[in-house]
Amino acid sequence: MKILYFIIVLLIFVFSTLFSQSIVINEFMSSNKDNVKDEDGNFSDWIEIYNDSEDMINLSNYTLSDDIKNLSRWHFPDTTIKSKEFLLIFASGKNKRVPGRELHTNFSIKNEGEDLFLVNLGNIVHKVNATELKENESYGLYPDASNNFYKFHIPSPGK
Repeated sequence: MKILYFIIVLLIFVFSTLFSQSIVINEFMSSNKDNVKDEDGNFSDWIEIYNDSEDMINLSNYTLSDDIKNLSRWHFPDTTIKSKEFLLIFASGKNKRVPGRELHTNFSIKNEGEDLFLVNLGNIVHKVNATELKENESYGLYPDASNNFYKFHIPSPGK
């Protein structure tokens, strides 16, 4: 009986930990004219991820995609995002995945709009619907990690 009780408590802990993780696509820009420069000196599209949970989350099982038919389009390297921390990923097509360095997806974002997906182990964790954006305009959640999307005329990557 004690073993059954232990297993039940362990399962409750594991499932509550798994489902308490709250990581979102918090903001993105699909036409970066002169907003944020990457390490190569280019003004690439970018995606901001935000960890709204109280826990650090390792992203090594996460992917980003702009294609519902290929949810594992770009894999995160072994990277950890701290609680209440932002992570900026350039959607440049350069496919840079070195832990601790600037990250770049293997795709860019169409400024006329396309869906974006944050995926964990094949399951969509967060989806942003296609949104057309002007140059240097971003689209994101306000307040952070909420359900309210807005177009920002003054983008705030990492803030």
